[in-house]
Amino acid sequence: MLINEVCKKCRLTKKAVEYYIEQGLISPDIMENGYRDFSQDDVE
Repeated sequence: MLINEVCKKCRLTKKAVEYYIEQGLISPDIMENGYRDFSQDDVE
């Protein structure tokens, strides 16, 4: 799922999700088009 879906499900801002990525708490896959693909484990 894309970052905007994660933000809606978790009620977080995009900046908060990006912070969690920077800190290594979640690690989404990068798709061919450069978009980050978050798994259900990332959301949990």
